[in-house]
Amino acid sequence: MAWPKKNTRKITVNGIEFLWHLSKNSIDSKETLITAGSQHDRFFLFIDPYPWEFEIKPAHISAAVEWASKQGWNPETGPNKYLAFSAKAQKFVWLPDGIKHLHQIE
Repeated sequence: MAWPKKNTRKITVNGIEFLWHLSKNSIDSKETLITAGSQHDRFFLFIDPYPWEFEIKPAHISAAVEWASKQGWNPETGPNKYLAFSAKAQKFVWLPDGIKHLHQIE
């Protein structure tokens, strides 16, 4: 994946540099996702930006990447995964296959 320059930012999590990108110009689009990954790796973490408790800012993106890494996700070995912050559980959760947004299951 070629990372677009617009809406792509760098963060460092546990000493590893990641890029993250907001996929649409408008958060109002129901297809909007945050993509996180490394510059040259082929597996990505897709983050649901819609839960009220999740803010689209580096600290929250870093927290999501760190949580996913602790759960075994890796940009080198994958797999591609979708996650969201669950207000009910007060933590990040993996989304089931085929689900991109938490509101689809809650």
